[in-house]
Amino acid sequence: MERTTLITLSLPLLLFCSGCFKSSDRDQASVSASPSMKTISSKALASTSFEEGPLEKQWWKIFESSELNGLMQEAIQNSPTLKVAEAKIVAAQAAAKSVRSKLFPTLSADAKNNWSYLSKYGFFRDFFPLPPTDVIPSKFNETDLSLNFSYEIDFWGKNRKKLAAALGYAVSQQMEKEQAELVLCEAVAFTYFEWQAHTAEKILYEKWLVTEQDLSRFFTSRYEVGMDNAVPPLMQEESLGQIKQKIIDCEKKREIDLFFLNNLLGKGPDSQISLTFMPESFSQKIQIPEHLGLDLLAQRPDLMAQIWKVSSAADAIQVAKTEFYPNVNLKALAGLSSLTPHHLFEWVSRTGSLTPAIHLPLFTGGDLTANLNKQVALFNEAVHSYSEMLLKAAEGVAKEITTFLAIGEQLEVEQSILKAQTKVYQIAKTRFDQGLDDYKPSLTALEKLFTQELNAIYLNHSQILSTLRVIQSLGGGFKAEKLPPLKDLHGN
Repeated sequence: MERTTLITLSLPLLLFCSGCFKSSDRDQASVSASPSMKTISSKALASTSFEEGPLEKQWWKIFESSELNGLMQEAIQNSPTLKVAEAKIVAAQAAAKSVRSKLFPTLSADAKNNWSYLSKYGFFRDFFPLPPTDVIPSKFNETDLSLNFSYEIDFWGKNRKKLAAALGYAVSQQMEKEQAELVLCEAVAFTYFEWQAHTAEKILYEKWLVTEQDLSRFFTSRYEVGMDNAVPPLMQEESLGQIKQKIIDCEKKREIDLFFLNNLLGKGPDSQISLTFMPESFSQKIQIPEHLGLDLLAQRPDLMAQIWKVSSAADAIQVAKTEFYPNVNLKALAGLSSLTPHHLFEWVSRTGSLTPAIHLPLFTGGDLTANLNKQVALFNEAVHSYSEMLLKAAEGVAKEITTFLAIGEQLEVEQSILKAQTKVYQIAKTRFDQGLDDYKPSLTALEKLFTQELNAIYLNHSQILSTLRVIQSLGGGFKAEKLPPLKDLHGN
């Protein structure tokens, strides 16, 4: 009773003293607001390529390729990268549950049996003062059974803030997994369309090769009948060799694309993938949110991962501040103890204790202040990293939308050029067939036509890749269900 009264009377003094050790406020960074993106959003929506609305989570379906849909599903199921991310989520959630356990009392049971033999000339048997009629036994066997109770009373919210920090980190790991999935799917789509583009190039070069072989025979026949010298056939052989090299290079790139695709699908390079050639073209509209700048955070998993890390760091500052306050613990024990087993479960063998304890850090050599400064620095690092990522994300969206719109305009011009060049070649060939011109105008027109067809392949492919980058910059259809309270992310 006296002990409990003493602690009770001492508590106000300890609480008063703890105020003397409260750390001063530190310079802490502020979380940046989302940048305005009205100009680029209006520019996109004013075009025929974008429309207002949410992007689908399975964004690859806008390409209308069942083959690509199957590759995406296989990659998501088998990718080692995603499995690593999932394991990190499980570990973070388990760590949060471990921290949560500190909010509750602990109860444990102990059972022990202590057999001892005392030396005849040791302290207890030789020097311990007892009447001559009493003799200390040389050996004894003590049995103890006990229940142990312990509870840290969380007056200052330290354990609750630890839990909030752990939960924030766990959520950040979930966002990291979403980002890894987005990057994986973008890589699968990129590689798939790279294979399509290289296949289109190869088909065009093979078509060009057939035409060049016809021209080679044409020049050879002219040389044999004495209408030309040996230079045109030799130059044509050189042209044939260059086209064959292009075909070999395209085939090499196609094989490398398949190796990389196998890797993304979690397979070895020897695995067989059968892809179907599909001429690249894209005419679907891309959805963008109405309030692009304000919604960018909630639609980008990488930004969400970082803002939850900021939230976790803010809670860690609160934990560091509570270390300056008294720590209040309550311990209790109840059990049975006896030197003779047959008396162990008797009421008189009971034991018990109740131990309230208060710990106040008076002098720690600057350890608590250093820890607080460290947590503030880590918080500032997380905030500045978020600000940097936010600016880069906004820049990326603006750059990719601008690039996409420019490629669309270039593609329209290229289609007009290709259409005109096709007519030029048809006219030149007709005049050659009718004997109105020699072969040179039709040959020049044919070479220009092949060049424009190759440019059309490059531009169509560039539009597809630009579409992928726009989708990735917009978050790939991700939508956060919960945001941390941004007004509370200041660590105070």
